[in-house]
Amino acid sequence: MQLAALYAAAGPAMLTVADLAEQLGRSPSATSRIVSGLVRASVDEALLIAARQDPDGPFAEEDPR
Repeated sequence: MQLAALYAAAGPAMLTVADLAEQLGRSPSATSRIVSGLVRASVDEALLIAARQDPDGPFAEEDPR
């Protein structure tokens, strides 16, 4: 379902959660949870990329020692 949401959201038009829910055939509540999960995954990926690019930067993982 997340992939379908990404394809729908990637179109040229701005979509509300209600619009996306209608396209996906889901409730607005379920669609909101799908979108939230995608946003969290994007943020996590962005932080991981930032940590890899700057190992001593603010997003680097702490040394467990």
